[in-house]
Amino acid sequence: NGVRIPEGSVRRDSHAPTIGGGSRHSLAQSQAAGAQPGPMLPVADPGQRPSTVLGAAIITWIATTLIAMLTCIGLAALAANPDPVIAEMHRQNPDLGAGVSRDMLVASGLTAGAIIVLWCIAGAVFAIYAFRGASWARVALLASTTLASMVLFSFFTVAPYVAPFVVAGVTVIVLLMRPETRRWYVVRREANAPLL
Repeated sequence: NGVRIPEGSVRRDSHAPTIGGGSRHSLAQSQAAGAQPGPMLPVADPGQRPSTVLGAAIITWIATTLIAMLTCIGLAALAANPDPVIAEMHRQNPDLGAGVSRDMLVASGLTAGAIIVLWCIAGAVFAIYAFRGASWARVALLASTTLASMVLFSFFTVAPYVAPFVVAGVTVIVLLMRPETRRWYVVRREANAPLL
């Protein structure tokens, strides 16, 4: 004696989400259909040196060679006839060497010049090993170039001719910090690749 419901009065929507596994299945299908692979970065070849590394090394070698040569010329002039060199130093910076004897100024100049030459040699050596793919050399060259650029920039007001070397140092820093440069050194380190 129950109430009979006509078969056509209830329509089942085949597209309605069902409770349980049906909704999860539909969600998985939609995700699979709409999923797109993300951008893939090119894999660095441990044996293929990036142009940024080559550029940083060349700029370093040119800059360190020029600075070392100019410093050696200045050292030779200071040792041979210090009076004109000291007079020029006083002209550029009147407060330089106040209360300091001439001999102490000469000794200080020779010492500073020797340190600059050794610094240039160290930078050139760092560039050689960075060029060959040594990660430690890249870090050392970055630190050396950053410090050298800061020191040179501090002399810009009394010696504007240091500007090209400051620009060269900043360029080397930018090249060594490029993503392709960092990726190449990481790949070489992880692959334990030998020096080129």
